[in-house]
Amino acid sequence: MKVLSEIYKVLKPNGILILTTPNDSPIYTYLDPAKYVLGHRHYKLKTLLKMVENVGFKIEDAFTAGGFWELMGILWYSFITYPITKILKENLPYAPKMLLNKIDEEYNIRKKDDGYTIFIIAKK
Repeated sequence: MKVLSEIYKVLKPNGILILTTPNDSPIYTYLDPAKYVLGHRHYKLKTLLKMVENVGFKIEDAFTAGGFWELMGILWYSFITYPITKILKENLPYAPKMLLNKIDEEYNIRKKDDGYTIFIIAKK
């Protein structure tokens, strides 16, 4: 709430907030390595909508997208790309092209509330 309040305070009148964050779905939350390594938090869509509205924003759009393939991409990056990048000290693609294509396809489909990523667009 503190961060959202600060964003609201510094945003120009009629400014737009675009917020994305992982969805708090059990499978996505418990299989996300960042949860354990970085303390990465996941949220429920309804909770975020209340938070955004409580600081004064007007919700313009809210949905979720992504799913299985996004989770596979995160696991691929966490256990293959990132460690190899650290060992070889050179940048590698996030994931194989086939996997990236599947992830893109998933993000072209809006879901009610069971997608991997929450998207909220709100206006001051």
